[in-house]
Amino acid sequence: MGRANLHIVTDAKVTRVVIDGKTARGVEYTKGGLSHRVTAEAEVVLSAGTYRTPHILMHSGIGPGDHLRDFGIDPVHHLPGVGQNLQDHLGSFVQRVCSQPVSILETTKPWGQVKAALRYGLTGAGPLSHYPAEKMAFLKTDPALARPDLQFFIGPFLRPPAGSSLGPGAMKRHGYCISWCQLRPVSRGRITLSSGDPLSTPRVLHNYLGTEQDRDCQRRAVALARELHGQSPFDPYRGEELEPGPECVSQDAVDQYIQQSCHTHFHPAGTAAMGQDASAVVDGQLCVHGIENLRVVDASIMPRLVGANTNIPAIMIAEKASDMIRNRPPLPPAIIAH
Repeated sequence: MGRANLHIVTDAKVTRVVIDGKTARGVEYTKGGLSHRVTAEAEVVLSAGTYRTPHILMHSGIGPGDHLRDFGIDPVHHLPGVGQNLQDHLGSFVQRVCSQPVSILETTKPWGQVKAALRYGLTGAGPLSHYPAEKMAFLKTDPALARPDLQFFIGPFLRPPAGSSLGPGAMKRHGYCISWCQLRPVSRGRITLSSGDPLSTPRVLHNYLGTEQDRDCQRRAVALARELHGQSPFDPYRGEELEPGPECVSQDAVDQYIQQSCHTHFHPAGTAAMGQDASAVVDGQLCVHGIENLRVVDASIMPRLVGANTNIPAIMIAEKASDMIRNRPPLPPAIIAH
């Protein structure tokens, strides 16, 4: 924070990149109801994330030309891929009553929270010392697949009301949950404009479960989760299946359950994809095609969603971009799991 070459403006919102001809010259932003402009001496680096990066680009005149004109924005550069190719990890869960009092139920109650906080403060141990859903597995819905297409998690709790039909009483019982996310979705969504006002929010269409392949993967995930629940180590703890419930057997019933209970894992990516084809937005240096001095550095540049959490890949995108900006030589080749 004390560096002479770093100035941070908080409580501000970028409205557009200032483009002169085909060159990025700076950004405009609002703060306290006032508009401000910052000029860049070298280049502009846009790191607003998978939703806001394409939104800012489009309000800057960079994106699908006809769509921009529909909202009164003069196209500066036609890039049809801006806002397209949206991907995310989607999943659901199967959960059961736990027949022994070994879940984190007590920690969800006021006195239990106080005890857990005191224990952690005094010893550094207890339920607050680790993430409760720390056990996971990468599995295949089909043995013929080259790589796992599902990530499973187990947690010593029942899912809270969000995404669950159990309601506020979910955590009034001991229970445990096996949840998952689909690692390699086929469905693609998009980010579009909702208004010509740059302070408006973008229109987001994830198009979850938009293909039969994705729907079938989720069906198989339900079956795999039930199979995991049925393994012998769970014999001393296995109570009744709460969700989706023993009556949920037919494909239609499973599909309906998935639609009701599915939830995002908050890993959106892909809306300013890197590549050289007609749908690409940035090149291999993360520079926006057709625009000088403008680079995108966030998960929106992923052409394809990684088959894992996006946190570390996003950090590595930033580290690599930093090296490219500073013209450092590339690191030696490494094996990257994706």
